[in-house]
Amino acid sequence: MNDLDKHLERMRQKLYEKQQRIVELKKSWPATKACTLHPESLCPLADDECFKASAAVYAPCPACQQARKVAEQNCQLHRAGVPSNLLHATLENWLPDDETETEHLAAVTDFARTRKGFLVMLGEVGTGKTHLAVGVMRAFVRPVLFRQNALLRALRQTYGNPYAEDPIAACQGADLFVLDEIGVSSGGRDEYPMIHEILDHRYAEFKPTVITGNGTVEQFREILGDRLVDRVRQAAFRGVLTFGGKSRRPGLREMYLHGRAAEIIDSEWRETL
Repeated sequence: MNDLDKHLERMRQKLYEKQQRIVELKKSWPATKACTLHPESLCPLADDECFKASAAVYAPCPACQQARKVAEQNCQLHRAGVPSNLLHATLENWLPDDETETEHLAAVTDFARTRKGFLVMLGEVGTGKTHLAVGVMRAFVRPVLFRQNALLRALRQTYGNPYAEDPIAACQGADLFVLDEIGVSSGGRDEYPMIHEILDHRYAEFKPTVITGNGTVEQFREILGDRLVDRVRQAAFRGVLTFGGKSRRPGLREMYLHGRAAEIIDSEWRETL
């Protein structure tokens, strides 16, 4: 047996001895350990990590992993334009009140799955349109949301600042663009040409787009003009979804006042991203 063979044999023997020690040690370790944050979640021993550390190492808590995943996604959504008070929004926690809303939820869910066309949601204030839009954003990697008045402010920042981000390019390039609260505007000659440029581009490139507004189809046509509205309606996923009924916002009062948004965007998660 040459020197190399002897060295390999010694390494195999040491490895075997370590494995035997770990086997003996595991007999004294609890097979599972409750998570300190989620006591109902029992984490099993992680064999590979135990061997590496020569100590009891337990698998990550699934509930903690899911919480981290949600927190990371919420931080990304916040950077993409979603306000803090809507970071709780998912398609799963939007509960329909009647048959029409059930059909609307099914249509929105299908849009998030197929990722094609324009999803247009119009109707009364506070009926959950933006909530659904945020829920759709969770199905995309690089979504962006702008309210119409915020989009105009972002455009005007580029006039005197060559380093400001071009909102037109950002909205055209996103894999999902949400134009929220169309029709809520401070006005300006540069506003609707900008919106036309963005929506024309997304229509021509078959990029999924969501538009919400607190008005009727007729008002929507007055805002965008016949040519663009005809294009949007041609690309509209399941037609224009019209929302009515009572506002959902009074039911969110307690959540808002108890700082639910602060729980969702936890500073600890921000520091790790």
